[in-house]
Amino acid sequence: MLDSAPRQGPCILTRADGRPWFTDGSDKELSKQWRARMQAAGFYPRPFDEMTKAEKAEHLHFNDLRGTAVTMLAEAGNAIPLICSITGHTLQSATRILEKYLARTSAMSKAAILAFENSPATAFANRLQTGSNPLGEGKKNA
Repeated sequence: MLDSAPRQGPCILTRADGRPWFTDGSDKELSKQWRARMQAAGFYPRPFDEMTKAEKAEHLHFNDLRGTAVTMLAEAGNAIPLICSITGHTLQSATRILEKYLARTSAMSKAAILAFENSPATAFANRLQTGSNPLGEGKKNA
């Protein structure tokens, strides 16, 4: 989807003039723009400011995009530190997101075992378990 979108700048999410959104605790413009677009697209039944806290919790929030990215990056096989380098989350925050949303599937289990079995870091242990000579051909354990 992003590949086909026209680029306005080096960042994915930019202001209309192409500058990136810089937000701090006092800058609510991004949130206002997000809610306005969600309202216009029909995702909110009425203006966000008029919704109850429970109603707001049922709808998409801007930060859901980052959480979805964390989950999808993990499903693609990325380790948490790599994910955090992309999303800007702390290790603890990304871990909490994954604990809540990442489904543990048999495909993930198989991928983890395959990665373990094929890792150069585990080659010695794998040879021990399979009975092949961990010291190499022709060498004897003294």
